[in-house]
Amino acid sequence: KLFKGFGHMRLLVWSFLNASARHNVVAARLGISSWLRNMLSDNLTYVVVHDYDKKRYNSLFLKVYYPLLFWLFKYFKPKRVKLIAISEYWVEYFNINKGIPLKNIILFPNLLEIDSILYQKSTVKSKTIHLGQYSIKNSELVYEIAKKLSKSGYFCYFSSLDKSLSMVHEDYTILYFENHANYLSKMAESEFTLGFSKYHEGWNRVVHESVLLNTPVIAFKKGGMQFLVQESNCFLVEGVDEALEIIENGVDYTCPEEFVYKYDVSQVKKYLSWRS
Repeated sequence: KLFKGFGHMRLLVWSFLNASARHNVVAARLGISSWLRNMLSDNLTYVVVHDYDKKRYNSLFLKVYYPLLFWLFKYFKPKRVKLIAISEYWVEYFNINKGIPLKNIILFPNLLEIDSILYQKSTVKSKTIHLGQYSIKNSELVYEIAKKLSKSGYFCYFSSLDKSLSMVHEDYTILYFENHANYLSKMAESEFTLGFSKYHEGWNRVVHESVLLNTPVIAFKKGGMQFLVQESNCFLVEGVDEALEIIENGVDYTCPEEFVYKYDVSQVKKYLSWRS
């Protein structure tokens, strides 16, 4: 459910009433109320903060809430409350930019079932560009490059889990996928996947899945996504022209062996013990 306006207050009250477990793993917006609920107990609270971008979290409530959350971490340094960051980029960001002590930050990436993704790899590529997931988070530049690529004979598509969004546009198509396997199979046949987000995102699962399928990624240098792109030996660009040059030249890409299983679910114990 999407909470707006006074819905945020209902969410905070609900969180306060329900965060009574020994271990409370909560989304960022439930962090303060869970924290308050357990101040006088021995219960632990883990606040998962996927990302932070002022342009994205710009409602009146969130303009107040997020800075307050970071301020509380910085000055109170609570022993029983930890901030969970999903990338080393965000560990550094929250530590340096927000002043949160490293002892209050735990790294826990988005771990995937890697083998189920690798099963969909393809050795055959078509003249297709995956524009990423269709979302309001996409930069307007993704539509600009789609227009240019479609004129050069590329089939450009967005992926979506919402059937009502499926459509055919002059420059791109929004494809609805009934299951994960079909979505992966189509991406595996693509020459490139684009990560043209206008926000500093946390991780970007689409980028992660794409490189595992040996479909290289071209992305903007934003948030945790840039860390993923660098680790997987893909491409960070500043704009459309750079991306077009890479696509036109083509690449023979294989996901680095050391990256493939780095974020597999089998690594869970490694991250549970990180900075323990």
